[in-house]
Amino acid sequence: AGLSCAYHLATMGYRVTLYEGERELGGMLRYGIPAYRLPKDVLDQEIRNILALGVEARTGALLGRELSWKELENYDALFLATGAWKSIPLKIPGADAKGVRSGLQVLREINQGRKMDLGQRAAIIGGGNTAIDVARSALRLGAKALILYRRSEEEMPAWGEEIQEAKEEGVEFIFLSSPVKILTERGSVQAIECVRNELGPPGPDGRRQPRPVEGSHFTLPVDS
Repeated sequence: AGLSCAYHLATMGYRVTLYEGERELGGMLRYGIPAYRLPKDVLDQEIRNILALGVEARTGALLGRELSWKELENYDALFLATGAWKSIPLKIPGADAKGVRSGLQVLREINQGRKMDLGQRAAIIGGGNTAIDVARSALRLGAKALILYRRSEEEMPAWGEEIQEAKEEGVEFIFLSSPVKILTERGSVQAIECVRNELGPPGPDGRRQPRPVEGSHFTLPVDS
């Protein structure tokens, strides 16, 4: 959003200064999307095209840390595009164990070039594009990837082509299942306890709501 705003303002004749908290420009495109989906050389060229319009970029300037509100008082207008980096926490027992990470955290660390070990088996909770990205990234790190989704495949918000490509690469899908507890040993993930679901009537979002099936608990051994 910040890059797009800078582009449009520059084409309208405004002098634009772009502040970025990370070391490189790109936001979620650079740090939240795997390179196999968006090659970094393509992203870099797009950014160079924007900067060529005269946009001044200052990286490593996080608002509230390196960049203060006082410094921004000299500008005629401000556009805040701080991104959506906070993940929804997994509110079940054991969610604070070593080996439990948010999907965005995993993607960010991979895109920053950090070494990551997800073990031999990684369970990914969710059915959106981020879940698919994490699962396919886990495969590339050498782990077996299991996606747990509380509804059926028809209700998955991820793009159909992403789901199909994940299947072709070997991602295993376990539908109509919800996590209820992370099982640990000495503070580290050992397994995940789940419950089977059935779909009830549609909820406020129009999608059928998952309801746990009594006595259907099962356990999956996982490392992360």
